[in-house]
Amino acid sequence: MRSFRKVLAAASAAVVSVTVIVPGLCITSPADAAGMNAVQLVEDMGQGWNLGNTFDCTNTWTNPLTPKDIETAWGNPVTTESMIKEIKKSGFNTVRIPITWQQMISSDGTPNQDFLARIKTVVDYCINNGMYAIINTHHDESDWLSNANDGTVTKFKNLWTNISKYFASYDQHLVFEAMNEQNIDNSGMMKLNQAFVDAVRATGGNNADRLLLVEAQTNNTQKALDGSFSAPTDSAKMVAVSVHYYEPPRFCVADLTSDWGHYETWGTAEDITALRNDFNALENKFIKNGIPVIIGEYGVNTSKKGGKDKQSMYKFLKEVASYALSKDGMCPVVWDMSVRGDDDSGDMFYFNRNALTWYDDNIGNLFKEVGGGSSSGPVDETKTDRITLKASDIKQSDGSLHIDLTPYKNCGATITSVLVKFSMKYNGTMATSYGAGGAVCFENVDPSGTTHWASSTFNLNKGGDIVSAEIPAVIVAEDEAGNKYEGPLAMKYLDIQQWWAWTDPAPSDEAGQKAENEKVAVEFGDVTIVFSDPISIVDPQPATEAPTEAPTEAPTEAPTEAPTEAPTEAPTQAPTDAPTEATTAAPTEPAAVMYGDANGDTVLNVADAVAVLQFIANQSKYPLSDECQRNADVDGEAGITGSDAIVIQQVDAGVVKAADLPLKK
Repeated sequence: MRSFRKVLAAASAAVVSVTVIVPGLCITSPADAAGMNAVQLVEDMGQGWNLGNTFDCTNTWTNPLTPKDIETAWGNPVTTESMIKEIKKSGFNTVRIPITWQQMISSDGTPNQDFLARIKTVVDYCINNGMYAIINTHHDESDWLSNANDGTVTKFKNLWTNISKYFASYDQHLVFEAMNEQNIDNSGMMKLNQAFVDAVRATGGNNADRLLLVEAQTNNTQKALDGSFSAPTDSAKMVAVSVHYYEPPRFCVADLTSDWGHYETWGTAEDITALRNDFNALENKFIKNGIPVIIGEYGVNTSKKGGKDKQSMYKFLKEVASYALSKDGMCPVVWDMSVRGDDDSGDMFYFNRNALTWYDDNIGNLFKEVGGGSSSGPVDETKTDRITLKASDIKQSDGSLHIDLTPYKNCGATITSVLVKFSMKYNGTMATSYGAGGAVCFENVDPSGTTHWASSTFNLNKGGDIVSAEIPAVIVAEDEAGNKYEGPLAMKYLDIQQWWAWTDPAPSDEAGQKAENEKVAVEFGDVTIVFSDPISIVDPQPATEAPTEAPTEAPTEAPTEAPTEAPTEAPTQAPTDAPTEATTAAPTEPAAVMYGDANGDTVLNVADAVAVLQFIANQSKYPLSDECQRNADVDGEAGITGSDAIVIQQVDAGVVKAADLPLKK
């Protein structure tokens, strides 16, 4: 049975009002899935999250149809790696990617290559972040995959043969799931399940022992437990069974208008016993016989129309996840449509993909707590993965925003995305639709150390209030001559600028169009910077002093190509040398050095690391006495740098002994 690991406290209350961030030291690598049996692999999958209402959408109003038209058809934004990173941080180790193929396959079941490539990109987001990915056939059950006739089976096998060949080189972090909620009796489901296993195994490569997920009629728990259902024959013995758990449906699914019944509450001893009995029965029939179980979907209607008691909702979500994870070889995967309508409409929405936050912090924290006991590792709630900057502190005279990144340069923080709040209105009468766009501008640094201007563009849509821009790990900058320069973000600045606006309908002449577009007014608000890993931070405002030189100016109109040269000088950085004069009177005799005690409180902890980083960022605002400066220099190199802060944090974490300070180089 799974042993739940407690979350460890990593910082004292003394650092609740400081300014600079300290990088996390613990970096976990994805488990090697090779060589695991089916139960062990599902155990390693931890808890999962559904990328719902995305690739499982259908779109009947767009022609010609592109993968993006499918992906965004039901209101979700294009999937980004930042979204997946946030899900990972929230305690999840698996992402189920539901896929409806009906509009992206030929009559014989051959899939569209562009669609496959887009699926591959999102699968890569998951696997590259050490997670598992599940792909399936989803709403096809309402179209071509509604029976187990021979013609259907042939098309079904051809589809999975093509998918399997496309992903044959992927390791066991990719899981294939045959179907979703097919309302076909168990005999028909077993015929399709066996065809699925045979088709995948025949393609060889890593598909020879890839974990394959099968289901009974409608993914119903009782149908799976019924004597008429059994798992398909598989020589690799790498098959798992999927059930969906919306039990009781009057609580999980029904809303206030449902004429078949509605439960507002859940959580009595009888309710909990019923759930546990179901999971115990699944364990007895399948897991104890080497066939793991994935709860492929579960959840509760979160909308106002759903009319659910919040405490009951929390109890249900936590009980499903925690009780499933308490069993070896059972993985719970919460369903999340993510889109919440303006009137709080929808059904099960938990994670806001635009804001990269949970709609209900209690639910987000619940999953983090449960995820702390999963194989993805404990979640440290004393850390955060983002800082928010007030617009009033970073706004420029032209309405753009400028963020100085130099205070964070030596802290090891990697920025993955930027979230920008905005408001937009149209001050004309002609247009019925309007929008705008812009970019986050920055510089990358190539292997030679040279910086180059680059940007990440975004669209501002009517009715929206927040937009995100990705900051790739490897940024490709291109000059006017077409030369490309690759490298990570140079931690110098971020500029957020509006580049264009549009109206529809618009005057036919260029001057009229320009005049009409200028009636679209955009105002940027607060900005949230999202980091790749949780970091210790409080009062996350960077130094507000303006740099002595401004970075590259924004183009007055959307540039067709990036500027050919980066700014010739970076914004002035905080000096790393100690002040020329002591900030406090020197004692008549030097005090004994207590290495690591940078704040002079005679206690060595993470607060000292923060004091070092404050000093590096702004010596005039956060001075250290001569004694504290001597204490802070612990890394074996002359001068106080971010490396000293990291060594102090290592001491606080028990990685380095205080008695070994200063380190010897």
